[in-house]
Amino acid sequence: MPAGNVAQNHRSTAFERAAQDWYVEPRFCVEQLADAVSFEGHTIWDPCCGGGNITNTFADRGHAVIATDIVDRGARHFGEIWDATTTGAPLCVPTGARVTKQQLVTSQVTHM
Repeated sequence: MPAGNVAQNHRSTAFERAAQDWYVEPRFCVEQLADAVSFEGHTIWDPCCGGGNITNTFADRGHAVIATDIVDRGARHFGEIWDATTTGAPLCVPTGARVTKQQLVTSQVTHM
């Protein structure tokens, strides 16, 4: 059976859609993910960070994190307002990273 228009599939249950699609994952789920998969050397970007459970968990484990969302919900590592449904990605440079003007001009910085 085809999935059809995914944007309309949210009515497939009796539950109402949350305002601005804010759904919170429990921290223990994020802890299990962090235990199961190595993210060593990677910056963790949560494009829909909400309250920051994902970024807080990874930051507490020593990872560089970037947190964005369509509204600021008070996440500890919130970087900027960004809508994940748009094309492209925000230019986010982790704290302490060294970026030259030339890298910015030529888009040699990782877009996260």
